[in-house]
Amino acid sequence: FPSHDIPTEINLAIPKTSPIDPFFSGGLFQSQRNEAKTVRTASVTVTVSPLPTPEPLDFSNLVGTFALAVQTDRTTLDANQSLTVTLDLTGRGNIADAILPTWNLPSSFKQYPDQPETTTEKTSSGLHGKKRFRIALVPQHPGVFTLPPLTLSTFNPETGAYETLSSQAIDITVTGIAQPSNTGPSSTSSPSIGTQNPPSSSGTIVTGK
Repeated sequence: FPSHDIPTEINLAIPKTSPIDPFFSGGLFQSQRNEAKTVRTASVTVTVSPLPTPEPLDFSNLVGTFALAVQTDRTTLDANQSLTVTLDLTGRGNIADAILPTWNLPSSFKQYPDQPETTTEKTSSGLHGKKRFRIALVPQHPGVFTLPPLTLSTFNPETGAYETLSSQAIDITVTGIAQPSNTGPSSTSSPSIGTQNPPSSSGTIVTGK
């Protein structure tokens, strides 16, 4: 993925090994020899166009066509239990460069992000893939809380415009008794985050505008 708006020349050299006919190597009963050759293609010049200005302040440096889906494994739980939020970014482009954007969650929710998982596949139309982020959230107090929409600004080369992917807000109901702050979960250990796919019925959105 080029990052500069300058012409770029690409040269491709392919090593090739060819067997030599035994007749020319000293006799029919001698072993064949291999001769190494390098085959070169003609150079190709690729012009990289700059992105339009001004860029959005929250531009993620993602260029391609993407979709965002956000889900939770539950929307009701007791205080100091954990829920898992799964964020899936899918599409075509430099998806491996995606990072989790700033998400202003309720201050009473402790956050334990997991390592993201990336899968990509090269196709004739470009690099396709998915990057999954998981966050374990542990609410400390009972009440009804809202996980605000998560937004991600990308550039779509097909439309030539910046687009904003956005999730819907998700309401979380926390029951039980508030946990004293000095007996909460240790900040050095995180709750277990399941590896199974989350249910599709809990606050899913796939959108771009």
